[in-house]
Amino acid sequence: MKLKVIALVVLQLTASYAYAGVKDKKAIRGADEVLIENVAKTQAACGNAVLETTSDWASFEAMIESNADVLADKKYQTQWIYSQAGERNAAVLEALAKVCADDADYKEEIANLSQVIFVSKADFTDTWSDLSLEGNTLTVNVGHYMTRRSDDYISKIKALY
Repeated sequence: MKLKVIALVVLQLTASYAYAGVKDKKAIRGADEVLIENVAKTQAACGNAVLETTSDWASFEAMIESNADVLADKKYQTQWIYSQAGERNAAVLEALAKVCADDADYKEEIANLSQVIFVSKADFTDTWSDLSLEGNTLTVNVGHYMTRRSDDYISKIKALY
């Protein structure tokens, strides 16, 4: 009887982990879809010939693993991290479009941007996103627990140019 109970518990835990994996995959897919929508809007506003985005989801997974205790204490579900990262990432693209719409000089420079890379910060409690520009690539080190409005990124974008 004990063996059956243990086997049932192991089976239940395995099913729970598989289900959580599905929720994470769904959240990542949703985040990627939001980015695709916003890339087109940003290209239209800024005139980028090519604008590709890359979300380094492996860095988010590594952050989740290394911050497991903090996430458990906060009762924070992993799919929330992925979906909220998608919202934050989309807000960066929206901010780029706003800057281009407001200022022709910035628009001329931002039009040269060809890639935006989103990477998770390693510490879940680090709330602010940092932006850096190298050549035609904008790298966003994505913070967590942060507001997800495009206005939060405008001054950071302007500071790069």
